Amino acid sequence: MPAFIFGTVSLISSVISLNILSLIYSMLLMAISIAVQGFGHSKEALPPEPFSSAKNAFIRVFLEQLYTFPKFVITGKWYSALRNHKP
Repeated sequence: MPAFIFGTVSLISSVISLNILSLIYSMLLMAISIAVQGFGHSKEALPPEPFSSAKNAFIRVFLEQLYTFPKFVITGKWYSALRNHKP
């Protein structure tokens, strides 16, 4: 989700600039983004498998948000899935 990507970049910038308020805002944005995605995943016919550990959750969330989703959008598969979606 673009909000998670923006939150991640903002988090890194906040740490570098030592801006506590921005750091809190960035973490909140990332958490809300993950919550919205979790809600969406719960509606899928085949939901993803549960996390096996905190490390697994961290790796899977960051991998999906910063690699898999952008690749899905850039290749045009997101638009194709959106056009073929039947409610």
